[in-house]
Amino acid sequence: MQSADLRPGIIQYFFKHSIFVGGKKYTFSFARVDWFHRHPDRFMCGSGNQFPQVWCANEFDSFGAASFLPVQRLMGKFVPGYDIVNGERVMFVMPLAKKFKV
Repeated sequence: MQSADLRPGIIQYFFKHSIFVGGKKYTFSFARVDWFHRHPDRFMCGSGNQFPQVWCANEFDSFGAASFLPVQRLMGKFVPGYDIVNGERVMFVMPLAKKFKV
């Protein structure tokens, strides 16, 4: 299995797309996502995939090929925290476990 660099984003909306091939209908579900920009100090709290990570708080990559993805490619939720680093407002990201008890 190939690993990917996980990136936080905001889901704007979901939509379904259906096509007919050989008389059979195939339906696919997609998400439209705005991805947060990478921050140069992303790993200031550690290296690699350690968390929390720092991301740009108010800058997004919108309307690229990666903005539309199948819903099964969404990895999970995260908790954002905001602070100032070197005079810039940034977002600290902590992913949530898939299952947790309150």
